[in-house]
Amino acid sequence: MIPNFLFEELVPKKQLGEVTTFQRRKPDQSDLTGVSIYTLSKLYDFVRMLDAEGYPKAYIELNNLKIEFSEVHQKNSKLVGRFEVIENE
Repeated sequence: MIPNFLFEELVPKKQLGEVTTFQRRKPDQSDLTGVSIYTLSKLYDFVRMLDAEGYPKAYIELNNLKIEFSEVHQKNSKLVGRFEVIENE
């Protein structure tokens, strides 16, 4: 496909079909206690999905503390990443 971009003159085509609009994700949808995650693989996908700029980070709340997770990666049979602890007011 890359040679097509480099050596051919591409002509854009107007898209067809109905426009689909998605609502922004709400912070409470990133609460790990509110989702069904039963495997490391699903937890990995959930945390890294929310690691993009502009998305509310995956988190859990413990009493008055909120723990946010980011920069997750798989290492052998465990997940390794970054977390931040924020004290709720």
